[in-house]
Parts: sequence; C-alpha cells; structure tokens
Amino acid sequence: MKENEWSSLNEMIRICRKCVISGERKNVVLYRGSLQAFVMFIGEAPGKDEDETGVPFVGRAGKILDKAIADTGLTEKDFIIVNVLKCRPAGNKYMKIYEKNCISYLNTQIEIISPKLIVTLGMHALAIFSKEKLIKNIGIPIRHQEYTVIPMLHPASVLHDPRKWNLWNDSWNALKTYIEHKKIINEK
Repeated sequence: MKENEWSSLNEMIRICRKCVISGERKNVVLYRGSLQAFVMFIGEAPGKDEDETGVPFVGRAGKILDKAIADTGLTEKDFIIVNVLKCRPAGNKYMKIYEKNCISYLNTQIEIISPKLIVTLGMHALAIFSKEKLIKNIGIPIRHQEYTVIPMLHPASVLHDPRKWNLWNDSWNALKTYIEHKKIINEK
C-alpha cells in the first residue's frame, strides 16, 4: 500500500508544472533512502548535482551529510532524504515563492512515510514547521503536530563557513544521543 501511494505521488511530482522552475529543471529530485524510514531528513532545494541526477544530496554537501548520518548509527534502511522543493530553482537560490507549489507534495511524503523523527536541514526547511530561528534551535527537538522536528544546519553551510564545523559536529552528536535515548530506530 505504502509503495503504491509513494509511486503515485512520485508520478504527480514528475509531471508537475505548477511553477516556472519546473520548465528549467533537468530532473525532478524525489528522494533517496527507505520507504520504511524512521527518520526523515528534509533539505531545502536541489542543487546542480541533484538536478543532474534526480537524487537529493549527492554533491559535496551530500558527502558531508552522508558521513554525519552514518556517524549517528543510522543505516540506509533507517532514513529517507527529501527536499522542500522538488526542482532546482534558477541560480540555485532558494525561492520562497515556489515553496507553496511543493508544500503539498512534502506533506504527502511525510504522511506516507510517517517518520518518528523529522530532521530539517537549513532555515528554509525549518520554516515549514516552526517560526523559531535556526541558529537558536540547532539540535533541539521541537514539537510540530504529532512530529518531533530537530533543526540542523544545512551541510552546505559548513562548506561556505568552516567556522561552523564545531556547531555542526556538536549538533550531530546531540542528534545521535537523541536517537539512542529515544530508541527511535526500534519504535516503528
């Protein structure tokens, strides 16, 4: 059942033409990971590498994210990665105006997967769930409806500002502790 719902949703996203960026994309960027995931990572928007491959977080930021996820003890079957926007915005800039076109797709992805934990990557992903400022809430659980959301820095932020590495590492250690303490992986 879940697989059928997911396939139908993916087909709707593939043919979507709700906004101008749909005409500029090379590929729709859907997801990577498991449909049986306990943890859902939500990024902001696809970048150049993601637009080329149709897979989220495959570039330099993706390598940083993959290492951080592995360090938490999560395996490929434990998580899924999606983005708020499903197409790359022009100039790789996150465009809030396009968000309204993709939010229903994101909400359906969350509903189908029903994760035990949502981890937002960056301030725009956090804004979907909370009006709180990212910098004050990195690594701190927030309740949103029936979900626990943990805001994290976007992995590209440490590429652009190496001074953020300590904050990045500390927040991922906090996430690992949270996952272990709450036994997230064993709950579903």
